Amino acid sequence: MNVNFGDNALNDSEYVDIVRLICAIDAKTVSIRDAKRDLLTIAASMQDSKASVVEGVANLLTKLPRNRLLDSNKIGEVELQSTYYDALLSELIADQGRNVALRWANKSDIETDIRPDAIISTLVQHDLGHSIGFGEVKAGNDSTNKHSVCMDVVRLGIACKRAIDQAHLAGCIAFLVNGFHLSFFMVRKEQHRFYTMTEIASLAIAPSLSDLHTFLI
Repeated sequence: MNVNFGDNALNDSEYVDIVRLICAIDAKTVSIRDAKRDLLTIAASMQDSKASVVEGVANLLTKLPRNRLLDSNKIGEVELQSTYYDALLSELIADQGRNVALRWANKSDIETDIRPDAIISTLVQHDLGHSIGFGEVKAGNDSTNKHSVCMDVVRLGIACKRAIDQAHLAGCIAFLVNGFHLSFFMVRKEQHRFYTMTEIASLAIAPSLSDLHTFLI
């Protein structure tokens, strides 16, 4: 995964403990329930983004199939969202303390007039606030081609640009799911009518529990 936490990077002991647990699941020497409990215990001693990633990995234990499904054409976009991504992204993106929600809305966003697969929204008491990010999902199988992926990137850029203008944001985050590959983008307004969209991270997602240890490398 190669996630860089800066000064909050996993130390050697934490990394070894986490990988050992994941490998034990693959070897069936520890139950998924016990491993999840132990991962959450490790996460409880961590702070901020580091804890969120470990909690996300713990969530994946009860979502991912034990072995990789060989026919990717049998996996649709909704299944990718619910089984392979929500468990991790909800921990990385959503923040109840800051009233930020990740919504797999798949409906038109009022502020941008675009229908993304996911919307990152602020929460204001009993209502949704401004949209501060967006996500698009492609199955990454035979139904996906370069043109459709590029069009999703364009849609994300336009949605973020409109959200920045509407809510006067400093920037807007976007993510693109293409099968088991995940990319994050940051859109910023640099000058009047000049916007930049930069890919800030890209990683391969584990398609099964047996692949989860390689996801952490």
